[in-house]
Amino acid sequence: MRNCRSLLVSISLIVGCSSSHPAVSDAPGPTDTTTTPDAASLLPSCKAQRLVHLVGGNGGLAWFTLAWPIPSLIQNFNSSLAYDDPTKAKAQGSDAVHPLFARNNLWALRGTSPLATVFVAGTNETHTSQPSSNAVSSTIGLDAAATVVQAPLASTFRAVVVGNAGPFGTAPGAATPAAVANASGLIDLLVGAGVATDAQIRPTSAQLARYVPAGATAVEIELATALATAANAFNFNLLSELVLPAFQDDPHNGFAAGAETARADNLAQMLDAFYADLQTANEPACGNANGGPLSFADNTVLYVAGDTPKDFTISGGAWNDGTVSSTNQVFLRSNGFIKPGWFGVIDVEAAAHTNFDVTTGAPSSAGTDDPMDTAAGWASALYAVARGDALSVSMFTPAIFEGEKLH
Repeated sequence: MRNCRSLLVSISLIVGCSSSHPAVSDAPGPTDTTTTPDAASLLPSCKAQRLVHLVGGNGGLAWFTLAWPIPSLIQNFNSSLAYDDPTKAKAQGSDAVHPLFARNNLWALRGTSPLATVFVAGTNETHTSQPSSNAVSSTIGLDAAATVVQAPLASTFRAVVVGNAGPFGTAPGAATPAAVANASGLIDLLVGAGVATDAQIRPTSAQLARYVPAGATAVEIELATALATAANAFNFNLLSELVLPAFQDDPHNGFAAGAETARADNLAQMLDAFYADLQTANEPACGNANGGPLSFADNTVLYVAGDTPKDFTISGGAWNDGTVSSTNQVFLRSNGFIKPGWFGVIDVEAAAHTNFDVTTGAPSSAGTDDPMDTAAGWASALYAVARGDALSVSMFTPAIFEGEKLH
């Protein structure tokens, strides 16, 4: 482990990222092979992606199932199921083994490889603000391990944790995260570094209006503000990793109160606006595999995990906490390093769950969640952060995830 950490330190000395403001370009992504700049303008390849980890504790994860619904729920929709309008769930991708639906065609135009991956992984951890089954693998925290992989980015703050989000976990060589209470504290922390002014970091009213509409709830505005702040901070290389609480407003009565459509639409809008902002600027000192510019949209991983995705049905007006076989779900934007679509199957007609084979990615056995699947989902996220460097992942986990890799 010590030798591996030394290797990462050496890499960080070779490929650092400056704090200068990046230029805007068309930003070919990690799988782009069509454009190679002149030799004189070649950029060193980026060695790590930035990471935003949304922690949907205390039932908050359930809202994200409206952004990326269970495929069989949309394919076999009826009014008892936990979705408001199946016409808003747009089919994305063409892999029948790993289908994917996204609310309002979320991210379809945001980056080179924008489609999400969903893992049926982890266990139901209802009513905790720090769900751990998809955040910690064995004794290693995903967020902690990510700071080691991200050392080449050389950001001012390697990680910031907002509020009670977590667990951050531990890992050999990991950075200690800065802690702030809320989005306002995040702004103060970043501005206090002296690299950028308050006006450059604090989201404007016009920027926030693209993230959430007038009349958005306080928790929606809080999350949107933190995301917009992160997009602004990336421009000055102030931040590599941000860990945020996501809502934490257990929506037991979300459907009964008629709140599901506005929340789902607002969530999809803010996530899309975040990556629209990230599309407008490039990594300052490193690029894609061809030496060309790399947009922040193509170099920022989004990882969403939480305590429970809740039941896929609405019973007596209530959205209940129980899940099939006590399963959980993880949502990942990998930017082309992990195959998009669902890994693991939730069958709403049979009320059954099928695991996935970590070596092929295909559905395998029915039953309770396979710990190998959970480990594979965790490793896949770190692999994305490491931009496909399997050696960096193997430093922290022996998990098999060959069937999930796109490259």
